[in-house]
Amino acid sequence: MMRNMKFYKKHHMTLIEILVASFLTMILLTAMFSFYRQILMIDKEAEKLQQEHFKLAYLEKKLNSAIPNIISPTDAGKDFYFFTSNNATESNLLSLVFTFDNKVNLKSNHSNHLLARLFVDDKQNLCLATWGTPKYWDINPNPEITKEILLENVISLDFEFYVPPKKDRTGSASKTQQAIDIQPEDSWHKSWSYKTQELPAMIKIHLIKKIDEKQYPVSFAFFLPNSNLSIMYDN
Repeated sequence: MMRNMKFYKKHHMTLIEILVASFLTMILLTAMFSFYRQILMIDKEAEKLQQEHFKLAYLEKKLNSAIPNIISPTDAGKDFYFFTSNNATESNLLSLVFTFDNKVNLKSNHSNHLLARLFVDDKQNLCLATWGTPKYWDINPNPEITKEILLENVISLDFEFYVPPKKDRTGSASKTQQAIDIQPEDSWHKSWSYKTQELPAMIKIHLIKKIDEKQYPVSFAFFLPNSNLSIMYDN
């Protein structure tokens, strides 16, 4: 008895089936590549934002080591400077000139009392320049200047200075007895004159940083503990 033999006809892929399979494979590969590219872009953007965050954190640290340590105008043993000026030869933005206590520094000529200038240079770098105060210029007529770039791609720099009401002030007798009455009270001022011979109670520093053709505003606020225009809060 012969067994029934089943013969299977060998199936060959047609050209249409090959084209369909190739098309589906291409769609799958395209989707995978697109997803992978998006992951890379997100990772790159996250890394860039992290770097910018570190830069701003460093800037805040540097400002916090200088601005709150601006010396008092009543300190007779130190030069007092605190005023804004225009940079006619650089970025045409306001700069802030002040004297502060730099504490202990590895460079002996950059320890303790320093004259400083916060400004934006012609390459859009926010810089802090420091050197010995004029009190010592007779001894050292060519003081060494240290210029540090705090932040790049800064296109705007502005300041605000708060003057509290007179009733909140602790007394304003400067060492030169040349302090002028600052008006209006209980308000923020956009600039600060050299003739004022006084410190505001607070200072705000506003800047605009440019990142990939986009502009991002950044602001910092500091109390000035050595100011005679202290803010007194009612209980």
